Amino acid sequence: MMFEHQFVNRIVGIASGFRDVALNHVLDKAVFELRHRSAADFPVATRDRDSLRPTGWKPDLKHTTLWHDDSHWKFVGHAVGYDLPTTIANLGTLRTAGVSPEQESFPLGTEFRSVVEDLRGDTLLAIQDDLDRNVALVHDAIWRRSDEPCYCLALNNGTDATKVIGKLRSASAFYEGFQGQRFRLDDQETFRDAVLDYMERGWTLQNSNGVTWGVPDMEILLPESVTLEAEAQTVVDFAYSLHHDAREDMKAMSYPELESYCLIKDAFDGSGPTASSFGENTIAELLECARRLARYASPFKDMDAASLALVTDRWENRPIGDFLAVRGQQLTF
Repeated sequence: MMFEHQFVNRIVGIASGFRDVALNHVLDKAVFELRHRSAADFPVATRDRDSLRPTGWKPDLKHTTLWHDDSHWKFVGHAVGYDLPTTIANLGTLRTAGVSPEQESFPLGTEFRSVVEDLRGDTLLAIQDDLDRNVALVHDAIWRRSDEPCYCLALNNGTDATKVIGKLRSASAFYEGFQGQRFRLDDQETFRDAVLDYMERGWTLQNSNGVTWGVPDMEILLPESVTLEAEAQTVVDFAYSLHHDAREDMKAMSYPELESYCLIKDAFDGSGPTASSFGENTIAELLECARRLARYASPFKDMDAASLALVTDRWENRPIGDFLAVRGQQLTF
């Protein structure tokens, strides 16, 4: 499928009305190709049991993931109909081109008095390469390579109430940092017991009307697709988000805090924020550094002492070696 798509180009030069040479971000558009893929090569890996609809209805694919090339693929949108422009916009090609979504850009058709270097060709290649490797058109739906979905427990220790939040952390094509303690999809019972434990301690359950449990009941059709090391990844999430929030306070840090900040920064500079990139010793070191930097956590991300205590407890009591928990799907919500 060929489609026209707007993107942000980068031009080193002097834009009309300006005097100096600069790196300029300019809106541009071009035609790209989205390859059709065989449904047989993209089987359904996970889905919400409630997503199935009567015959003749389109299924609700919001929480469905496909499995291909050892990765989950999330539903982005349909390739036909009125929602195609929104679907294309959600592919994230700005990030692919190395441009922040918040970047201010010159309008389409901006003229330049002189051009030192036009990076349009490199940008087009980067976007098309990303589409070829990470985006698939299966039947009439567009899917993007993503991380693994999981259950998530967040703690909101507000001034008016202490709330425990049980939710599904849907598959995401781009890393979104700490959102709470992760639990694998095949570990429903542990997840529910953890939520109930906080309720027994007096925390209020959010996302519920008191009768109906508001977390999607996920079905796993391909057990081999569930590989998340939830405890380790949550430590990485916490350390990564904390490192990002603490950056502006570096001048106020003590020497031990600054050392911890640099250790986290060095770890993520050399690797992405995925637990599989680190050994257990590094994960433990990231957690210890996060403890030293805890006072710099953003108050808007539910990363207070209670959340850190949960992350620490889950990591220190994780199943390891021959003692890995037997995980199953006997429990449904």
